[in-house]
Amino acid sequence: MLTNINGALALSIMKNEIRAHGKVDVKVLGISMMPTLQEEDIVTVSLPRKYKPGDIIIFMAHYEKMIIHRIISIEHGRFITKGDNNKFFDEEFDTSTIVGKVDYWYRNGKTMCVSENSILIKMLICISHIEVKYPSAPIIYSIKKCLLSTCIRRIQ
Repeated sequence: MLTNINGALALSIMKNEIRAHGKVDVKVLGISMMPTLQEEDIVTVSLPRKYKPGDIIIFMAHYEKMIIHRIISIEHGRFITKGDNNKFFDEEFDTSTIVGKVDYWYRNGKTMCVSENSILIKMLICISHIEVKYPSAPIIYSIKKCLLSTCIRRIQ
């Protein structure tokens, strides 16, 4: 596991690992993606052909910290992301800082993934925009939590 090393070096190592083996496993630290991802989950990251809103990605933030968040929008090659548990958007960035897409994750011996149901994902992205505008509205959190539980499916 990569700890206490320069962010650019970590980015390079992870990208090389994906190129060599097709994927890399990363342990989740923090709560910004709860309830979708929980601390200590192990996510499997690979390089997709294309990124799209709703994808969960790992990227290096401007302060050289690896972040796992959901893509909310892509405009003119710039990505806007947000943690499912956050009430604000991240600073936008381009593809150069992206490690890859989270394909699935492991929790308590179970393999989980995000549903490819585009309607649910679009609803989740809309709720994320509303949540940023009205961060203290409890109904927004309840709707988002319900959508997230519907979007997650167990593979094994």
